[in-house]
Amino acid sequence: MIVALECAGRVGSIGVLDDAGTVQVCELDGTGSQAAQLLPALEQLLVEAGGSLAAVRGIIVGEGPGSFTGVRVAAAAGLGLSQALGCPLHRASSLTAALFGAPELPDAGAHAVLFDARGERLYLAGYEWRDRRLSVTLSPQFAHVSDMVARSFRGLDDARLCGDGADRHRGVLVAAGFELAAPGAGRAHARGLLQLWSELPEQVAVWAEGDEPTYLRASSAEREAGLG
Repeated sequence: MIVALECAGRVGSIGVLDDAGTVQVCELDGTGSQAAQLLPALEQLLVEAGGSLAAVRGIIVGEGPGSFTGVRVAAAAGLGLSQALGCPLHRASSLTAALFGAPELPDAGAHAVLFDARGERLYLAGYEWRDRRLSVTLSPQFAHVSDMVARSFRGLDDARLCGDGADRHRGVLVAAGFELAAPGAGRAHARGLLQLWSELPEQVAVWAEGDEPTYLRASSAEREAGLG
Protein backbone atom coordinates (compact mmCIF):
# COMPACT_ATOMS: atom_id res chain seq x y z
CA MET A 1 0.00 0.00 0.00
CA ILE A 2 0.96 3.63 -0.56
CA VAL A 3 0.32 6.04 2.31
CA ALA A 4 -0.38 9.77 1.88
CA LEU A 5 -0.11 12.36 4.65
CA GLU A 6 -1.42 15.91 4.13
CA CYS A 7 -1.54 18.48 6.92
CA ALA A 8 -1.05 21.73 4.97
CA GLY A 9 -4.68 22.80 5.41
CA ARG A 10 -6.88 23.46 8.40
CA VAL A 11 -7.94 19.81 8.53
CA GLY A 12 -5.30 17.13 8.19
CA SER A 13 -5.98 13.97 6.19
CA ILE A 14 -4.42 10.61 5.48
CA GLY A 15 -4.99 8.16 2.65
CA VAL A 16 -3.98 4.73 1.45
CA LEU A 17 -3.80 3.34 -2.07
CA ASP A 18 -3.72 -0.41 -2.60
CA ASP A 19 -2.40 -2.42 -5.54
CA ALA A 20 -5.89 -2.62 -7.03
CA GLY A 21 -6.01 1.17 -7.26
CA THR A 22 -8.55 1.58 -4.46
CA VAL A 23 -8.18 4.78 -2.44
CA GLN A 24 -9.41 5.15 1.12
CA VAL A 25 -9.05 8.40 3.02
CA CYS A 26 -9.99 9.88 6.37
CA GLU A 27 -9.69 13.30 7.94
CA LEU A 28 -8.30 14.06 11.38
CA ASP A 29 -11.03 15.21 13.75
CA GLY A 30 -9.38 18.50 14.68
CA THR A 31 -9.26 17.79 18.41
CA GLY A 32 -5.82 17.77 19.97
CA SER A 33 -2.63 17.91 17.95
CA GLN A 34 -2.32 16.52 14.46
CA ALA A 35 0.97 14.91 15.45
CA ALA A 36 -0.76 12.87 18.18
CA GLN A 37 -3.63 11.82 15.91
CA LEU A 38 -1.70 10.95 12.78
CA LEU A 39 -0.23 7.50 13.52
CA PRO A 40 -3.28 6.02 15.33
CA ALA A 41 -5.55 7.26 12.52
CA LEU A 42 -3.22 5.75 9.91
CA GLU A 43 -3.09 2.39 11.65
CA GLN A 44 -6.90 2.31 11.85
CA LEU A 45 -7.27 3.28 8.19
CA LEU A 46 -4.83 0.56 7.14
CA VAL A 47 -6.85 -2.03 9.09
CA GLU A 48 -10.05 -0.83 7.41
CA ALA A 49 -8.29 -1.15 4.05
CA GLY A 50 -7.28 -4.73 4.84
CA GLY A 51 -3.62 -4.04 5.51
CA SER A 52 -1.13 -2.97 8.15
CA LEU A 53 2.02 -0.94 8.50
CA ALA A 54 3.93 -3.98 7.23
CA ALA A 55 2.12 -3.63 3.89
CA VAL A 56 3.30 -0.05 3.29
CA ARG A 57 5.76 0.16 0.40
CA GLY A 58 5.83 3.93 -0.12
CA ILE A 59 4.87 7.19 1.56
CA ILE A 60 4.01 10.55 0.04
CA VAL A 61 3.60 13.79 1.99
CA GLY A 62 2.30 17.19 1.04
CA GLU A 63 5.34 19.43 1.21
CA GLY A 64 3.33 22.66 1.53
CA PRO A 65 2.96 25.53 1.36
CA GLY A 66 0.33 25.85 4.03
CA SER A 67 0.11 25.63 7.79
CA PHE A 68 3.67 25.98 9.07
CA THR A 69 3.07 23.49 11.87
CA GLY A 70 1.02 21.17 9.67
CA VAL A 71 3.58 20.72 6.92
CA ARG A 72 6.26 20.06 9.53
CA VAL A 73 4.06 17.43 11.20
CA ALA A 74 3.47 15.61 7.89
CA ALA A 75 7.14 15.75 6.95
CA ALA A 76 8.33 14.53 10.36
CA ALA A 77 5.78 11.71 10.44
CA GLY A 78 6.65 10.70 6.89
CA LEU A 79 10.37 10.66 7.60
CA GLY A 80 9.86 8.66 10.79
CA LEU A 81 7.67 6.09 9.08
CA SER A 82 10.04 5.85 6.13
CA GLN A 83 12.96 5.07 8.39
CA ALA A 84 11.01 2.67 10.61
CA LEU A 85 9.47 0.73 7.72
CA GLY A 86 12.43 0.90 5.36
CA CYS A 87 10.37 2.30 2.49
CA PRO A 88 10.94 5.43 0.36
CA LEU A 89 9.47 8.82 1.18
CA HIS A 90 8.13 11.05 -1.60
CA ARG A 91 6.81 14.60 -1.70
CA ALA A 92 4.54 16.73 -3.86
CA SER A 93 3.27 20.30 -3.78
CA SER A 94 0.20 20.63 -1.59
CA LEU A 95 -1.14 23.24 -4.02
CA THR A 96 -0.80 20.90 -6.98
CA ALA A 97 -2.32 18.00 -5.09
CA ALA A 98 -5.27 20.16 -4.01
CA LEU A 99 -6.30 20.57 -7.65
CA PHE A 100 -6.71 16.78 -7.77
CA GLY A 101 -8.29 16.35 -4.35
CA ALA A 102 -11.77 15.44 -5.62
CA PRO A 103 -12.56 11.85 -6.66
CA GLU A 104 -12.98 13.04 -10.26
CA LEU A 105 -10.23 14.73 -12.26
CA PRO A 106 -10.54 18.49 -12.86
CA ASP A 107 -12.06 19.93 -16.02
CA ALA A 108 -9.64 20.81 -18.80
CA GLY A 109 -8.43 24.39 -18.82
CA ALA A 110 -6.65 26.98 -16.67
CA HIS A 111 -6.84 26.70 -12.91
CA ALA A 112 -5.39 28.48 -9.89
CA VAL A 113 -5.30 27.08 -6.37
CA LEU A 114 -5.45 29.60 -3.53
CA PHE A 115 -4.74 28.57 0.06
CA ASP A 116 -5.79 30.84 2.90
CA ALA A 117 -2.69 32.16 4.70
CA ARG A 118 -4.78 34.21 7.18
CA GLY A 119 -5.80 37.81 6.97
CA GLU A 120 -5.48 39.06 3.40
CA ARG A 121 -2.65 36.65 2.63
CA LEU A 122 -2.62 33.73 0.20
CA TYR A 123 -0.48 30.92 -1.11
CA LEU A 124 -1.24 30.35 -4.77
CA ALA A 125 -0.14 28.57 -7.93
CA GLY A 126 -1.44 28.41 -11.50
CA TYR A 127 -1.92 25.40 -13.78
CA GLU A 128 -3.02 24.37 -17.26
CA TRP A 129 -4.64 20.93 -17.43
CA ARG A 130 -5.30 19.50 -20.88
CA ASP A 131 -5.19 16.04 -22.43
CA ARG A 132 -4.26 14.60 -19.04
CA ARG A 133 -1.13 16.74 -18.95
CA LEU A 134 -0.43 19.34 -16.30
CA SER A 135 1.67 22.48 -16.84
CA VAL A 136 2.58 24.85 -14.04
CA THR A 137 1.83 28.35 -15.32
CA LEU A 138 2.60 30.12 -12.04
CA SER A 139 4.97 28.61 -9.52
CA PRO A 140 3.89 28.65 -5.85
CA GLN A 141 3.73 32.22 -4.57
CA PHE A 142 3.03 34.06 -1.33
CA ALA A 143 0.67 36.92 -2.12
CA HIS A 144 -2.10 39.21 -0.91
CA VAL A 145 -5.69 39.36 -2.07
CA SER A 146 -4.97 42.85 -3.40
CA ASP A 147 -2.42 41.28 -5.80
CA MET A 148 -5.19 39.14 -7.25
CA VAL A 149 -7.59 42.08 -7.54
CA ALA A 150 -4.87 44.10 -9.27
CA ARG A 151 -4.27 41.23 -11.71
CA SER A 152 -0.60 41.16 -10.75
CA PHE A 153 -0.01 37.60 -11.94
CA ARG A 154 0.25 36.87 -15.64
CA GLY A 155 -1.60 33.83 -16.86
CA LEU A 156 -4.38 33.81 -14.28
CA ASP A 157 -6.91 36.01 -16.09
CA ASP A 158 -8.83 33.03 -17.48
CA ALA A 159 -8.12 30.65 -14.61
CA ARG A 160 -10.86 29.12 -12.50
CA LEU A 161 -9.96 29.72 -8.84
CA CYS A 162 -10.35 27.12 -6.11
CA GLY A 163 -9.09 26.44 -2.60
CA ASP A 164 -9.97 27.72 0.86
CA GLY A 165 -8.33 31.05 0.02
CA ALA A 166 -10.69 31.47 -2.92
CA ASP A 167 -13.62 30.46 -0.70
CA ARG A 168 -12.72 32.94 2.02
CA HIS A 169 -12.39 35.87 -0.37
CA ARG A 170 -15.07 34.73 -2.81
CA GLY A 171 -16.99 38.01 -2.89
CA VAL A 172 -13.93 40.14 -3.60
CA LEU A 173 -12.61 37.77 -6.26
CA VAL A 174 -15.94 37.45 -8.06
CA ALA A 175 -16.28 41.24 -8.04
CA ALA A 176 -12.82 41.41 -9.62
CA GLY A 177 -14.08 39.28 -12.51
CA PHE A 178 -12.66 35.86 -11.63
CA GLU A 179 -14.49 32.58 -12.12
CA LEU A 180 -14.54 30.43 -8.99
CA ALA A 181 -15.06 26.72 -8.56
CA ALA A 182 -17.73 25.41 -6.21
CA PRO A 183 -17.03 26.02 -2.50
CA GLY A 184 -14.87 23.29 -1.01
CA ALA A 185 -12.99 22.52 -4.22
CA GLY A 186 -9.21 22.66 -4.16
CA ARG A 187 -8.63 21.73 -0.53
CA ALA A 188 -5.32 20.32 0.64
CA HIS A 189 -6.13 16.62 0.94
CA ALA A 190 -4.43 13.23 0.97
CA ARG A 191 -6.66 12.09 -1.91
CA GLY A 192 -4.96 14.64 -4.16
CA LEU A 193 -1.52 13.28 -3.29
CA LEU A 194 -2.64 9.76 -4.22
CA GLN A 195 -4.17 11.07 -7.47
CA LEU A 196 -0.79 12.57 -8.37
CA TRP A 197 0.94 9.30 -7.50
CA SER A 198 -1.39 7.37 -9.81
CA GLU A 199 -2.08 9.87 -12.61
CA LEU A 200 0.88 12.28 -12.69
CA PRO A 201 3.96 10.60 -11.23
CA GLU A 202 6.15 13.31 -12.75
CA GLN A 203 4.70 15.67 -10.12
CA VAL A 204 6.05 13.43 -7.34
CA ALA A 205 9.67 13.56 -6.19
CA VAL A 206 11.75 11.52 -3.80
CA TRP A 207 12.35 13.26 -0.50
CA ALA A 208 16.12 13.56 -0.47
CA GLU A 209 18.39 14.06 2.51
CA GLY A 210 18.41 17.73 3.47
CA ASP A 211 15.04 18.51 1.84
CA GLU A 212 12.70 20.82 3.74
CA PRO A 213 8.98 21.54 3.42
CA THR A 214 7.92 24.47 1.23
CA TYR A 215 7.04 27.36 3.55
CA LEU A 216 7.21 30.45 1.24
CA ARG A 217 7.13 32.68 4.33
CA ALA A 218 8.72 32.60 7.76
CA SER A 219 6.94 31.13 10.76
CA SER A 220 5.21 33.49 13.22
CA ALA A 221 8.06 32.99 15.69
CA GLU A 222 10.63 33.88 13.03
CA ARG A 223 8.66 36.96 11.98
CA GLU A 224 8.44 38.14 15.59
CA ALA A 225 12.22 37.73 15.82
CA GLY A 226 12.67 39.79 12.66
CA LEU A 227 13.90 36.85 10.59
CA GLY A 228 11.37 36.96 7.80
